[in-house]
Amino acid sequence: KFQGSCGSCWTFSSTGAVEGAHFLKSRELISLREEQLVDCDRMDGGCKGGDMLNAYEYIKAKGLEAEEDYPYQEENIFAT
Repeated sequence: KFQGSCGSCWTFSSTGAVEGAHFLKSRELISLREEQLVDCDRMDGGCKGGDMLNAYEYIKAKGLEAEEDYPYQEENIFAT
């Protein structure tokens, strides 16, 4: 997946790990929405970077939607 000029690699590694764990448990492969972490995870910096452990805490608390419902946009709505 292409992150463009947004420093969101932390979202891709976080969602990839969760997607893999979900597949191992359910045998269903889904693509989760990185954009949700960029836009909504307030413990991290969106396009300015973040931490996988913080992302996991967000995912545990809020969950993640499927990527098809909210595709990656390569920008951060909260960027200043």
